[in-house]
Amino acid sequence: MKSWFAHHGGPVRSELVFSPAAAGASPGIHRNRYLDLLRAVAIGCVVYGHWLLISVTYRNGQLSGADALDYVEWGRWVTWVFQVMPVFFLVGGYVNAQSWTAHHGEGQSWTVWVRDRAMRLWWPTAVFVVAGILAVAVATAAKVGPAELAQACWLAALQLWFLPVYLLLIALTPALLAAHRRWGLAVPAVMAAAAALVDKGVIGSHVHVIGYANYLFVWGSIHQWGFAWQDRTLTRIRWRPYALAAGGAALLAGLLASRRFMVDMVGSGNTNPPSIALLAFAAAQCGLVLAAEPAAARLLARARLWRRVSRLNAAAMTVYLWHFVPVIIIAVAFYPSGVMPQPAIGTAQWWELRPAWLALLTVVLVPLVMAVMRAERPMRRLPAGIGPSGPWSPGLLLVGLAASMFGLARLAIAGFAPGGHLPWLALAACAAGLGATLLTGRAPAAGAKPQNKDGLPWRTVPTFAAGVLASAAGGVLVWCRGPARADSAVTDRILRWWSGIWLRAAGARVIVDGLGQVSAAGPCMIVSNHQSLLDPIVHLHALPVSLRVLAMRELFRIPLFGRAMRATGMIEVDRESPDFREIDTEAARALAAGHWLLAYPEGRISPDGTIREFKDGAFVIAVAGQVPVVPVAIHGTGRIWPPGRRAIRAGQVRVVAGHPLPTSGLTHRDIGPLRDQAREVICAAHRDLVTAMEAPAVNGRQRRPSVAR
Repeated sequence: MKSWFAHHGGPVRSELVFSPAAAGASPGIHRNRYLDLLRAVAIGCVVYGHWLLISVTYRNGQLSGADALDYVEWGRWVTWVFQVMPVFFLVGGYVNAQSWTAHHGEGQSWTVWVRDRAMRLWWPTAVFVVAGILAVAVATAAKVGPAELAQACWLAALQLWFLPVYLLLIALTPALLAAHRRWGLAVPAVMAAAAALVDKGVIGSHVHVIGYANYLFVWGSIHQWGFAWQDRTLTRIRWRPYALAAGGAALLAGLLASRRFMVDMVGSGNTNPPSIALLAFAAAQCGLVLAAEPAAARLLARARLWRRVSRLNAAAMTVYLWHFVPVIIIAVAFYPSGVMPQPAIGTAQWWELRPAWLALLTVVLVPLVMAVMRAERPMRRLPAGIGPSGPWSPGLLLVGLAASMFGLARLAIAGFAPGGHLPWLALAACAAGLGATLLTGRAPAAGAKPQNKDGLPWRTVPTFAAGVLASAAGGVLVWCRGPARADSAVTDRILRWWSGIWLRAAGARVIVDGLGQVSAAGPCMIVSNHQSLLDPIVHLHALPVSLRVLAMRELFRIPLFGRAMRATGMIEVDRESPDFREIDTEAARALAAGHWLLAYPEGRISPDGTIREFKDGAFVIAVAGQVPVVPVAIHGTGRIWPPGRRAIRAGQVRVVAGHPLPTSGLTHRDIGPLRDQAREVICAAHRDLVTAMEAPAVNGRQRRPSVAR
């Protein structure tokens, strides 16, 4: 059995998404019967594909197994039939988009929505995990050999791999759906390009660790197609599904012809980590699935067929979790006694026994599923959350999701009894994840209108999620530019893209006046008031120049983020150091390279929005370099991202740039007057901004602030 795992790189064959009813769809959500049909057909492919492709053996008192594909040469093409994971993620994207849109429209917060969906996955999974623990305890008491126990428990748990991936996509659904509504099919296109870059790093540079990013990029791309299916972006025009299928088929043919990718669509070369070849296969498969929707909808109009499909969907989760258990039961019951023969894999006798083998497993699975579903009924009636909710609820949910993903991933990799013993760390992580998720707060009472009482706006977590992902992607792109990356024009475009992701996710609407003042000044020192951590993000996106920021040393100590700041040429400022020569040198180099510098001479974020006294540092640099000083006022960021808090609310930001203040001929003696003049200009412009943004609109339009002089 371990040889099969080593060849395939892990439990990566199957996936499950649940029916709208099981997923907590509200009564107002339209039920697409075609989704249920796809699940029913795909779950059959998952179950019978696993039963066929994994050949379990029992020899010399040891339970083991092998991958049938290693013995049947043409069998690798058969994997194209049994690889149905893309269909499940496509359906998952459709359902998640539909559910979040409906529930968020009713006022439900990110925390409540994600928690509810996570718990509907967790309750049946908890029953399965507890059963696994009890099975290990019984087997240990019965003196079952450690090696045999480890193999059997690994086989029983390998399908848990799907849950961490799907929990991640659920948590990111609001942010990803917002991106879809803003950029449409460009989002999965960018994710596909990122997947190709990851493959290049894995295959070309042999940096295998980055391959794990493709669990998000590949499955996330297919999940995005589900969004496009739900709002009919992919199906409104009849030829688009066929174009998706044809494009995927052409790309897959090219990739296979290059001989860099394997034909096997369930082998380690394409699924662990997921590859661009698997994504191309998914495009072809999903395109055909979408093209078949009209015909399938007509078929499902038949009441009898629909009832059967609906009943099958009710058992989908249980079938998925428990379908390997009959394999272990039959192998242990019939192989040691010799009742069930074990011919060589791929021989004629082996093939003759396959129908009987599949039928016997089905006979065992049906009553097993019925019994488990009865045991699960009390769990399904439990609340999704308990206790009060509060400002800590989103953070606690993130901790619960992280612990859940870690614990379930460890179980999928090592099983319930690695080395013949229970994996206490994985089980503790699962228990902590379940408990933290459950303790995020009680769900609203039946009939009550959902309200966001988390203490944090729903936009907060999606904004940080989008920002972290954009930071990671941008950091990789900048790092790939090589030693000259700090002064590269591509770096400027990456910084503007990165800041744009943050602002769009936060719902920040930025209005800028006086851009010509900044551009006309040439490389110079820009000074601004400081209201929020969002300020430099706004400036990087709003000012159309090659901007480098003088930032506090604390930001450079953040893991990875600090390295990315240095790579992009940002200048580190240590307030505790009496020697500023290194800062002056770096600033002079940046100005000589054609960059504009941005500084916040207040030194720290203003806690109440008032403009405090300015420090001299930025003006010393400007006078030393004989470059102009451009005063810039900003207002509104403190409301979107208040200082000292992690709450994000959508809102408007106004930025106004004043006329450049010349420094030609100035000396060190003139720094004080220059500093005071810049502060006066910014204070005057800021007062205008406050008046323009807070005064009632006149004739439906706000007063435009005057450009500072």
